[in-house]
Amino acid sequence: MCCSEQEAVRVMQKYKLGIISLVVYILLAFFLIDTYLWTTFALFTHPTLLYFLNLLGVLALSSLYQSHRANPGYLLDEDWDSNLPPSAMSEWGLCSRCKLTTPARAFHCYQIEKCILRYDHHCPYADAPIGFFNYKYYLLLLTYGCLSTALIMFLCLITVFVYLIHHGVSWEAFYAIPLTTWPLLLATMAVLGGLVPLTQFHVNLVRLNLSTKEYFVWKRENDQKEPETSKWDLGFLENLKQVMGPSYASWWNPFTHGPVIEGVHFPYSPAYEAKRQ
Repeated sequence: MCCSEQEAVRVMQKYKLGIISLVVYILLAFFLIDTYLWTTFALFTHPTLLYFLNLLGVLALSSLYQSHRANPGYLLDEDWDSNLPPSAMSEWGLCSRCKLTTPARAFHCYQIEKCILRYDHHCPYADAPIGFFNYKYYLLLLTYGCLSTALIMFLCLITVFVYLIHHGVSWEAFYAIPLTTWPLLLATMAVLGGLVPLTQFHVNLVRLNLSTKEYFVWKRENDQKEPETSKWDLGFLENLKQVMGPSYASWWNPFTHGPVIEGVHFPYSPAYEAKRQ
């Protein structure tokens, strides 16, 4: 079973400095950007867009915080539920580092030297391992990060177009555009260039019901071919429910729990069950 909340806090104590520094940096950057947006874009756009941007920023920071502080599913002992079906025990193994019996889909995180339920990867931005119980918050971080960055880029483009329409396509128009619009526009384009492919990658993992670790293990064992499904693939909606939780109304909220299953036993897809019989 996964470790207690006290143990999870103790494990993450030594990683707090990095996440605190990152949050302070993001808050400062967001404050400067927000101040600039209100003084520049409020002239051309409805304030609702700026209120919505602030909401997205708060949700993104909350998702980052939850990705860091939530227990991803640490394994500390072998006190497993004896009521698990035999099929759930068939793929269990022994961790060579922890010397613990680990369920299927659990892997060792070498950054913190702990085994994690349905381990995905160690995120340098959240400064924490991403596992079964905090993967929801990581997906929300990517989603809200993409949306807020895209909205900032959209507002920058509105500013450019307004000046071009007002002054015509001329050097005068480009000189009239607030100077900080250009680096902000380039920065958002660069951030989106990294965030969008990463978000697409993780959405595809949800579609397949695979973790990042399982995805690359599968490719290594199958001559670098792209997986089309997995033995845990129950369909995109059911896969998403495993991550985000059964209630659609709480999917957007980074302060509600995601999965309701224990993270030890995952049902197989009907196609895989048919092959096994």
